[in-house]
Amino acid sequence: VDYARTATNPLVGQTYVFRAWNDVNGNGIWDAGEAQVVPASIQWKLDGTNSTANGTSAAATLSNYSIAGATTDTYTIPVNSLSSSGATPGDQGFNLKVDFN
Repeated sequence: VDYARTATNPLVGQTYVFRAWNDVNGNGIWDAGEAQVVPASIQWKLDGTNSTANGTSAAATLSNYSIAGATTDTYTIPVNSLSSSGATPGDQGFNLKVDFN
């Protein structure tokens, strides 16, 4: 999934991997011969409004919230109680984004 172009709602237990490359032909697919770009820094973020947890909590809105410690090319969505987002339903329902340089 191209996180720069597509909103991705994270799922608990799923591991997401970020890759950047020089997309020579502009097709959005990493093709043979296209060089990987190694970012100097990566920060996974949550954005948007999530849903309530079983109707018992209020929806939360985050704006490009930097996930604490999520600074490598992979991020595994934690169980709700371990999320740093502060939302009762955890990271689920937000859009998952990556900021890199």
